[in-house]
Amino acid sequence: MGRRLWQSALLVVMLLLPSLVLAATTPSDVDSNTQALVDEMNLARTNPAGYVAYLEEHKRNFQGALRVWVNGRRFRLVEGLSAVDEAIAFLKKAQPLQPLKGSRALGLSARDHAVDLGTRGKDGHVGGDGSNYLQRVQRYGQPSSVGEAISFGHNTARGAVIQLIVDDGIADRGHRLTIFEPNYRFAGAAIAPHTVYEYVCVIDFADEIQEK
Repeated sequence: MGRRLWQSALLVVMLLLPSLVLAATTPSDVDSNTQALVDEMNLARTNPAGYVAYLEEHKRNFQGALRVWVNGRRFRLVEGLSAVDEAIAFLKKAQPLQPLKGSRALGLSARDHAVDLGTRGKDGHVGGDGSNYLQRVQRYGQPSSVGEAISFGHNTARGAVIQLIVDDGIADRGHRLTIFEPNYRFAGAAIAPHTVYEYVCVIDFADEIQEK
């Protein structure tokens, strides 16, 4: 009971706070972006049923079934409201997970990919040099298992995390499953300008990471 009361109190406080705006990536931004994204993901991981309130709030930004306004930007969606409702159903049934911890090594690997994608105007997990996310993480540390999630168009922690949890248009909901992977214990994040989508946010995950 004490844990549930604490989680409810935390949710009330967070509902009163604006979502943290992420800074376009420079080396000094990595730690702040990582903390903002980790904090937001931990709200969902540790209290998934409580996070439903943010998705219900998100639904009020829709204009029709397939268009939504977020922080002054309009997004056209593939599934729209039905995907949000499906995500809400998932959160209501999900079990609470341990919180993630921030990792600078993962933040630096995320920065490399965010800058690369943004400069080239691309999407996907393959870098311009042909690297995958495991190879990028290994530049800065030694993980045992890794994952990656990428959000486009958002420059706030809440906007990016909601997009990844809803995972509109992604049949296997791979980004959502990455956020709610119980074995992941660390995460690092970065945002960069994107020539097509305005912003790209990359989040790298690991179950263990020995930083160099």
